[in-house]
Amino acid sequence: MEISVQEYEALVQRFPQAVIVDVRFDYEREHVGTLPGAKHIPIYMPDWEPNPDFCRLVTQEAKAGQPLIFVCRSGHRSCEACDLVDLPAVEGVYSLREGLTSLLG
Repeated sequence: MEISVQEYEALVQRFPQAVIVDVRFDYEREHVGTLPGAKHIPIYMPDWEPNPDFCRLVTQEAKAGQPLIFVCRSGHRSCEACDLVDLPAVEGVYSLREGLTSLLG
């Protein structure tokens, strides 16, 4: 489910232990910056092949009763990430609409 910046901020305020997963490449994080507390689990390898460990690593980080929020640069890869995971114990799986460009301005 896509959420706006305002919905993201309200969700993180309501659930301070929300799990935020940054699915971008390393170089994007170095050039654009990171979100404090976000876990870095790239959805793709540097050659754009799917990360074979993605779902396993996300499952390890997810917390029952807490939202799982995926972020990327523009919102496309975070939407893909939402489609890949099946975690009924979490309090919703979300993608930040328009990605970090919308959050960081």
